Amino acid sequence: ATSVGLLGGPPSASRMVGLRVGSLSSSRLLGDVPAECGKTRDDFSKPKDLTADQLLSSGPKGGPGSPQDRRHKRIIRNQASLLKAARSVVEQPQKVRRALTKEVLDVGESCMQDVKGRLGKVILDKVQHAFLETSMSHTRSDMRKTRLKTLQQDVNWAASYESSCHDHTQSTLSFITSGVEALQAVEKAQALKIEARAAAALEEEKSGERVRARVSGRRSPTVAEMDKSAMPDGQTPREPEVIVSEAMEMLKSWKNHEEVAMALCDALLTMAEVCGEDFKEEMARKGLGALASTVADIWSHKTDVCRSALRLLSVASIELLISLLMEHVGENALVTYIGLEALNKLAKESNEDLDEIAKYGGRELVEDVETIWTTKDKMIHLHGLNLKRRLRKSKMKSLYPRMEVTLPPDDVIRIRGCFEAIDVDGSGEIDEEELGIAFQMMGMKLDKKELHQAFLEVDLDGSGSVEWPEFMFLMSKFGAGESLESKFTEERLAELREVFSLFDDDGNGSLDAKELSLVLRSVGLVPTEEEIMRMIDEVDADGSQCIEWPEFLFLMSKNVVRPDEQHRFAFEFFDREKEGKIQKADFVRQMRQLSNDFSEEELEEMFQESKFEDGDSEQMTYKEFVKMMMR
Repeated sequence: ATSVGLLGGPPSASRMVGLRVGSLSSSRLLGDVPAECGKTRDDFSKPKDLTADQLLSSGPKGGPGSPQDRRHKRIIRNQASLLKAARSVVEQPQKVRRALTKEVLDVGESCMQDVKGRLGKVILDKVQHAFLETSMSHTRSDMRKTRLKTLQQDVNWAASYESSCHDHTQSTLSFITSGVEALQAVEKAQALKIEARAAAALEEEKSGERVRARVSGRRSPTVAEMDKSAMPDGQTPREPEVIVSEAMEMLKSWKNHEEVAMALCDALLTMAEVCGEDFKEEMARKGLGALASTVADIWSHKTDVCRSALRLLSVASIELLISLLMEHVGENALVTYIGLEALNKLAKESNEDLDEIAKYGGRELVEDVETIWTTKDKMIHLHGLNLKRRLRKSKMKSLYPRMEVTLPPDDVIRIRGCFEAIDVDGSGEIDEEELGIAFQMMGMKLDKKELHQAFLEVDLDGSGSVEWPEFMFLMSKFGAGESLESKFTEERLAELREVFSLFDDDGNGSLDAKELSLVLRSVGLVPTEEEIMRMIDEVDADGSQCIEWPEFLFLMSKNVVRPDEQHRFAFEFFDREKEGKIQKADFVRQMRQLSNDFSEEELEEMFQESKFEDGDSEQMTYKEFVKMMMR
């Protein structure tokens, strides 16, 4: 029955307990226990689906000569061969590469990673060592050129091993390759500088002129003597526009790399300073100023590259340099310091550059430097003072749009009429004396010192005259929204209006000497009769011997009592004999003259309540007076 069941066909269910037909396949002979239990045959019925590590870990299933056994032996042989090659990886890394790049390499993952790690270490050690040797050699030395060639060969050699190494080895090689490209860019910048100087030397020979380069502030040998021999044998320098174009394109590409950007800025600066006008004109046409300004912005926190970029910008465009400094003057000390240093160098060496600095806002820049950096940074302040001193020699008018004026049309017409009335010769400018007349026409009388200060405020170029735009800017301070009234708080202005109206007995809108004396005493000033007349003369612009409301405000603006001195002035008003004490009778009488709000009894009571220092009821000390005023 059993034989029939096995050979004749499927037996009944009762005679096949625990067995299936598929259980008698070849998988049973290979020891495929899962297949006997009805599970899928993913593990051992297909030996190639196993990883080398799985097979090495579990061992081959089946007897000798089975597929798993053969593969197991092959893996062991491959690993032995690979490890043997790895032992000589330092001397012969190509053997490891050949072993790793076979079409079918069946080895354990741990063995593979170990060998790749050894190979990567050998490659990186060689390339990194060559990179450090090259980068540490002097930029302009022949050693740098030789080592850079060797480094490039090493990098190319390492690239052929890249696919046989770990991912982190590949990323490190990629980083080193970028570094090599930067070193080559620096070397190219040096070559462009030499080529530019050689081109200038060639032009010198053609024109018969001597072009001298500056080295450390001293005259050097001619460019021809210095640079013609530096060109590679048999090579002729290209045209200036080609050299400049290549250098600027490189700077655009490498502006975010510190070392390369600095080398290219230095090369372009050399071209601009010592290689003649052809190079300078070509740089201007290609927008060198904007490019140098961008580099300076990017590296505004790095001293060396920022200095190179700002020096280049100073040669390319003084206007852009001053504009950049205006943007950074309040926030970046490094840019401000280096920029002022560059401007001082230009102003010292060339009067034409000095005039350009004045023209594009150098004086206004100095004003900002003085305002912001006087107490913050002494070196910046000193650079600003040096530039200010040099700018005094320039008569160039500034084009910087700082003197912006917003006035109602009526005020502009009034100020223009005043200017034309003074400018009798129609020259469009007035001198300091005529400016004083203008102030008188506006209702203000300035002394010589005040007039000179006002004149200097708008005569920034030191020309000795004030033109219409400058005059309008100065007078706009006394127009709508900028009048003398704006110098006082609303409370103080209301108080002054009340005082002026109170003592203008005849209501004619002006104060005479007597009325002015009472006014000044009421606000804490104690002038003599002679001082009263002098005050009137100082501000009496129309010579009426009286003071109108605008003149009164002008006088008050010149004699404002500081808050910490108010009590002292008031005390001196009552201390008529200058004894350091106030007599009760004087206090009562003068208070009654100032105001009728208090009776004599109330004033005497006030006087007595302030006493605390001594028992003298007829006199009041300064401390007692302050106590009374503080109540």
